Amino acid sequence: MLEAVELATHSADILIMAAAVSDYRPQSVQNHKMKKGASDSGLTIELVPNPDILKSIDVPGVIRVGFAAETEDLESNARGKLREKSLDLIVANNAQATIGSSTSEATILRKDGTTRKLDRMPKDEVAREVIGEVAKLRKAAE
Repeated sequence: MLEAVELATHSADILIMAAAVSDYRPQSVQNHKMKKGASDSGLTIELVPNPDILKSIDVPGVIRVGFAAETEDLESNARGKLREKSLDLIVANNAQATIGSSTSEATILRKDGTTRKLDRMPKDEVAREVIGEVAKLRKAAE
């Protein structure tokens, strides 16, 4: 997926990465079914980190937008991701309250330090608000 995103962003003006594929993956994959046995005392799966696709993309002039679904320290963690990934904008929301819900209460944080809190609303309205912020960034970049 990283390669596909890299190729697509070379001709893009804006990159919006709504969700991570997965932060971790199994270190090894079995080519066969792992059968239960009488001597099984448990199963341990070793995990390794997946590449951070959004952090890896560095194309000059592309407005980069990320999301931070957090369970604690929402704004602090989102602001950290904003800096760490050199994003232009990040949308932060409470993972427990948002995942599986048709609504979201979000906070939009911009690289310039401005923060905008959105009341709980349907997710399509949140999307419109995010796109409006991205449009402002695009217009300012012209």
